[in-house]
Amino acid sequence: MVFSNRSDPEYARDFAELYWRTLTLLACVIIIGAALYGASLFFSALSELSSVDSSHSTAPSASSKLNQAKRDATLSGFAARQADFQALQSSALPAIADPSQ
Repeated sequence: MVFSNRSDPEYARDFAELYWRTLTLLACVIIIGAALYGASLFFSALSELSSVDSSHSTAPSASSKLNQAKRDATLSGFAARQADFQALQSSALPAIADPSQ
């Protein structure tokens, strides 16, 4: 009855109420679905983390040892960058003329 005469003013309120309730129900279903989906992703990530923690042993394997040469090269690169930064920081900036004058 609401859909058959929805252009009549006497049924406009009923149609609007049905439309509003439908939109509200749809919004609630979407929000609950998104919350459940997020919770399932969260708990699957937690279970994945716990399985990774339990699979690692306390003794490091031979393949996970650091390459000493790479480590030393990286550390010397950091030291060089720090020295460059200190040199730039302590040097005076050249005077640049103001182009607006």
